[in-house]
Amino acid sequence: HAIAGHLKDLHLPHARFQVACTQTQEVHAYGIDQVEFMISMNPGEDLKPLAKTASGGELSRLMLGLKVEFSKLEGIDTVIFDEIDTGVSGPVASAIGQKMHTLATNGQVFAITHLAPVAACSDQMYLVYKEQQAQKTNTYVKAMNQEEQIEQLALISSGEVNQTSLAAARELLDRSR
Repeated sequence: HAIAGHLKDLHLPHARFQVACTQTQEVHAYGIDQVEFMISMNPGEDLKPLAKTASGGELSRLMLGLKVEFSKLEGIDTVIFDEIDTGVSGPVASAIGQKMHTLATNGQVFAITHLAPVAACSDQMYLVYKEQQAQKTNTYVKAMNQEEQIEQLALISSGEVNQTSLAAARELLDRSR
């Protein structure tokens, strides 16, 4: 039931999730149980194996819901998401950002994203960038102040930094926090 609640929060209101356990006839290295995640994303659809049915965006949201639950059950203090928002946009991206922000109330969450609505939900943003010098490329991580955050949100939202994109980025940041 908890996973269904997370999926509803993540704009999958009709999703159903179930774990199917069956016993095999032979014993192998992992025991005799065969476990399969079954999911239905739409009303009227039968449960089907997760590996055969979910889109990238749906899979990302399911994984986020599972991580929220498992981190509570396992007492995990740090969770890392590497582009968990792949295949989504708009209100779904905002919902993912909000869900990760909620998860961060009980631990530390690191998220790598290219979506402004997700980044805007963070408490702190870092810019990862590369500089090439002669024949060597260096990667840097820089903590951004609020103005730098607004500039980066404007850039990743619209592809450019101008008065309109900066105003939209400020509004997004205010609304998300």
